[in-house]
Amino acid sequence: MIHIEASTASIATLVTPIVGVLGGVVFLDEPFTAYIVAGMILIFAGILLVVKSQKA
Repeated sequence: MIHIEASTASIATLVTPIVGVLGGVVFLDEPFTAYIVAGMILIFAGILLVVKSQKA
């Protein structure tokens, strides 16, 4: 069994909603609004914080 750090696993967990929303926009013709963009920016900011904390 392969062991990974919790911070690495959390990155995959944080990216999941982005992939779902983009899939909905591409395949289901869902609207791509400013609220979605703002949410994605916040998610990417959280991922950046996790990555930065791994390097420290």
